[in-house]
Amino acid sequence: MASDLDINNCRRRFPSLNTGYIFADNAGGSQCLKDVADRIYDYLINTNVQLGADYSVSFEAKKRATVEPQEAAATLINASSLQEISFGSSSTMLVENLARASEPDVRPGEELVVSFADHEASVGPWVRLAARRGAKVVPWCPKPVSSDSKNPFDVGLKLEDLDDFITKNTRIVAFTACSNILGAWVDVKHTIARVRSICQAKGARKVE
Repeated sequence: MASDLDINNCRRRFPSLNTGYIFADNAGGSQCLKDVADRIYDYLINTNVQLGADYSVSFEAKKRATVEPQEAAATLINASSLQEISFGSSSTMLVENLARASEPDVRPGEELVVSFADHEASVGPWVRLAARRGAKVVPWCPKPVSSDSKNPFDVGLKLEDLDDFITKNTRIVAFTACSNILGAWVDVKHTIARVRSICQAKGARKVE
């Protein structure tokens, strides 16, 4: 049985919230959890040594810096293998690297369906990839969640829109699990299943 979330307890774990300031700048100013700061401090004080050396502290440092973070991330997203986990310098760089890694197998005239409900870092790499390869960008834009809603900002991605957006030329469908602009979640598993089903039915060469 789920318990109620203790908001005060959560706030106490973010020391910056006790400074009297409101931090509302954006992801670039995300505030650090005290547990995270404590763990970094402990690592730097006790195991900040060269990784891969043949002494015990180096073995421990490697475990703490590489293995344990992967295991924690795998648990967080329910990954079936540590091979599914990859860390990078930033979200911006990770998506750009992914787009560039996909580049050799994107052909002129193919189409990239891209969610326009996300941060530029999640949109720009695919737009630039399409430009480099002579491909076409198909914007997947948010729409009102309900016709009954009186809130003009109550919008999100409509899964049924993919029926029209996906064609036999579709090569990539790019979206995130949660829009940092809208705060709207996307059912990733269901979306992927639908994308694959539509692409198969329409005879797409390959979709990712």
